[in-house]
Amino acid sequence: MKNSIACQVHIPNTGHQNDGLLAEEKLKVVELSIELLRHNNPNTYIAFSGHGNLKPKTSILDLCDYIYWDKLSHRLPAQYNYVHKAVKKCKEQGSENILKVRGDGVYMIKNFAEYCYKILESEKKDLLVTQMTANIDKKLGDCIMYSNSKLMDYLWDESHPTHHLDGLIHIGTNFENYYKEQNSWFNLVKKYCSFRNISTLKWMDLRYNYHKLNNIGWDNVRDQLLEGTFPIKDYYWGHPHWHTFDNDNNMIYSIEPFYLEEKTFYEKI
Repeated sequence: MKNSIACQVHIPNTGHQNDGLLAEEKLKVVELSIELLRHNNPNTYIAFSGHGNLKPKTSILDLCDYIYWDKLSHRLPAQYNYVHKAVKKCKEQGSENILKVRGDGVYMIKNFAEYCYKILESEKKDLLVTQMTANIDKKLGDCIMYSNSKLMDYLWDESHPTHHLDGLIHIGTNFENYYKEQNSWFNLVKKYCSFRNISTLKWMDLRYNYHKLNNIGWDNVRDQLLEGTFPIKDYYWGHPHWHTFDNDNNMIYSIEPFYLEEKTFYEKI
């Protein structure tokens, strides 16, 4: 198997990270996310893992090839223990490459894993990342990433100790440990990673945009997403508080200056 998708999410009882969502609202987010993930990737193996006292309905779970679900439990940084359940299953199924995504967003690129594969193949890199990868502090964007199964399994391996409470730094430390090179953090990232902006990857956030989308009408949003007609630009993950992109996919605002973006990532150091 050439490609697979490892998708992870959790459904807390109350709001989390200032999203203001109740469990029933987060459940709606997760169910639409999984439905669109399968719709846009009809032939890709999907392993779905997560935890919460509420669980997606059977008709949604049946869209996945593998499900691991627990009652709501303690969150480790980046929830790497639950992500690894899905990553490990993909690897066990013989997948050569794994795309890791969140179960609260929509990714509007059809056959997303194959798209990522072509980027790494053309640029001769090991790992595709996006925001919020930084040029300091070992911060590696952990929400969407794509690599060969060996590297992905190492990055998320739940047997690793917790390196830092910030999930970006925990995963970044694993990335650094994997290569064991005497290199600066930024040079290491540029040597082994490809980079694409959130806007390039057409990654829409359902979680923080829940109330705006609900005002439009959840069924209406769903139908337009399935038809590919919903205008997602104002709903990109992190927009507008963390980062903003123009019509040419350039990042024109970032909450911190050290977060990387696609255009400048490829400039020579």
